[in-house]
Amino acid sequence: MGADNLIYFHKWYKWKQILKKSNIIVFDRSGYKKKSLNSKAYKSTNETQVTFVEFNKVNISSSKLRKI
Repeated sequence: MGADNLIYFHKWYKWKQILKKSNIIVFDRSGYKKKSLNSKAYKSTNETQVTFVEFNKVNISSSKLRKI
């Protein structure tokens, strides 16, 4: 998921069960990493459950990408 989604992950339906059953891979989104590290969901995990991925960022929205 994107780091912006991790900020609100605790509002997802049964989010704690999702964390128990899977690991989360997080792609940094410009300006969101610090907020995601302070999120309720991230603070509820251990260091092996969430992995932040470094990647070359492309300046395109998901909406524009879907139209391609």
